[in-house]
Amino acid sequence: MLSRDLRERIGLSRAEWARALNVNERTVVRWEDEGVDPGGPATAIMKGIDNAIAEGGDPLRIGRRVSLGIGSLLYQELIRQARNGR
Repeated sequence: MLSRDLRERIGLSRAEWARALNVNERTVVRWEDEGVDPGGPATAIMKGIDNAIAEGGDPLRIGRRVSLGIGSLLYQELIRQARNGR
């Protein structure tokens, strides 16, 4: 199960994971315990995190960044792109 596996690898609680993905904690329970497919943006975000770890990213560092919340990560990425002239 991608949600639980990722969450545990990056060291977040269910509450932190829900907050980071901008969903209700009950939604995370449904994904992890009831087998409900996250779908949409949540799946894309989880696959991106999984890919970052697979490419050698430090899971705990990724966890700290993810715990900031997706909005914060998007903001940081926009700032990075602006600095690189994209």
